Amino acid sequence: MERFHAGSSNSVYNIVSGDESWIYAYEPETKNQSRVWVVSELRKENCNRRIILHHDNASSHTAHRTKEFLEQENIKLLDHPPYSPDLSPNDFYTFPKIKKKLRGHRFSSPEEAVDAYKTAILETPTSEWNGCFNNWFRRMEKCVKFRGEYFEKQ
Repeated sequence: MERFHAGSSNSVYNIVSGDESWIYAYEPETKNQSRVWVVSELRKENCNRRIILHHDNASSHTAHRTKEFLEQENIKLLDHPPYSPDLSPNDFYTFPKIKKKLRGHRFSSPEEAVDAYKTAILETPTSEWNGCFNNWFRRMEKCVKFRGEYFEKQ
């Protein structure tokens, strides 16, 4: 919270929230393909862009190979308390929103699924993303207040 001045610092624009989810009819040949694609997309216009990754503590995120990849790509990690799904913007906002929008659609190719997902993300107004990240900082404040305990119902 101090590092980002409770969300008011411009450094928050370096934060990327990451996770994985299934999209019907899209299955990359390897997990590494999708990781590399996302990093290259983020750095397309600025190859030196600073990236701070926030993701939960799932075993796939804490695996040695994942940590090696992030270090190689010069991606810094933002700490995440254990067992705190209430702090992942993907869990409380992005995935439910996008999955609701894509529900019932069938995709004929991996590219079509990715394009639909990208379109849904890009069509989300900036004001909604601002609300999501303001909510994220409020949730972090609650996490500190409740000393890391689960607080969604409180």
